[in-house]
Amino acid sequence: MTPEQAYQNAIKDHDFFSDPIQEQAVQLTQKLYQSLLTEVTDRQISNSYEDNFCSYISHLIHKKLPSAHHTPTIKGLYFWGDVGRGKTWIVDNFFKTLPFVNKRRIHFHPFMQEVHQQLKNLPKTPDPLPIIAKQMSRQSRVLCLDEFHVHDITDAMLLAGLLKALFSEGVILIATSNVSPDDLYKNGLQRDNFLPAIELIKKYLHIFELTNKTDYRTLYLEKEGHYLNVLNKKSDDLLLQFFLQTSHYAPVQSQSIEINKRPIQVVALNKVVSKDSQSIAWFEFDELCNTHRSNSDYQIIAQQYSHIIIAHVYPMDEQKNDIAKRFMHLIDALYDHHCSLKISAAVEPDALYHGRRLKMPFQRTVSRLKEMRSILYRGKKS
Repeated sequence: MTPEQAYQNAIKDHDFFSDPIQEQAVQLTQKLYQSLLTEVTDRQISNSYEDNFCSYISHLIHKKLPSAHHTPTIKGLYFWGDVGRGKTWIVDNFFKTLPFVNKRRIHFHPFMQEVHQQLKNLPKTPDPLPIIAKQMSRQSRVLCLDEFHVHDITDAMLLAGLLKALFSEGVILIATSNVSPDDLYKNGLQRDNFLPAIELIKKYLHIFELTNKTDYRTLYLEKEGHYLNVLNKKSDDLLLQFFLQTSHYAPVQSQSIEINKRPIQVVALNKVVSKDSQSIAWFEFDELCNTHRSNSDYQIIAQQYSHIIIAHVYPMDEQKNDIAKRFMHLIDALYDHHCSLKISAAVEPDALYHGRRLKMPFQRTVSRLKEMRSILYRGKKS
């Protein structure tokens, strides 16, 4: 199935809205999809197509595409626009339909964390970025980076060299962002050193804005409250009812679990999965986000539990940026692993953050919270 076919099926089978701007973006992924398959064909198919068809398809499905150690002749994609415009879904759709093994999709933030870790692990060398890029190119001919947003000066200083090295290794980059390339790291410290990264993005990626103010994540909200914006006994009772029904009446008792060799307290837990019960963990918001937690912690939680309860989420401001950042990473992890989420909060998602520094990236979290209570969101619910 191609990206275009998958998009049309989504419109037909899931009542998606037909959107002319989204269709243009899908057509760009379709063109890239065809270019990549044509490139493979030119490299690997002999004169007798019929004789090699089966082995060709087998190669696509089971083996890795050879690394390309040359400047890419195929442009990647940079989709940008407001939250809820379908950028992530369109790239996800492209990624799933692309019949390659050596492809990767990851959020920009954990991707840069990996780069920093690799820099620490490498022996001292005057130019380590080409080494890292070469290693990445062996694993990923196609690299999809979701939520490309630069606000860290260390990341900004690395990106020009990293992108140059990746493109020279033939890596095809597909990125989504809420801002145009020209507005990346806007007003950041030493931004002049980041400008070459912007020029590389504009040179090697096709830039496309998904315009229109419609947030498709908000069009299919469930009547059942998966986001309870009143902190009182009634909301606590509803969370308890949700836990009992999901776990098939597992005992409700506080206990400590270990994540990355650090303890974390849970209100209640069910890891025993049967035909009647599902894995579920009930946390207090402060225990998850007002303690020293890493993105890796949240990834492990999302992998281990199909249902998550987060109780007593409160508004955050500039003085609580560390808590807000952890909450953003937590929601990203739960979203990516399609966890079913139940939250009790003091306010609606739009009013959860009042600071300035994280105002723009936090909009992604707001949009995802809204989508995660949508009838179109595919959680692990039974």
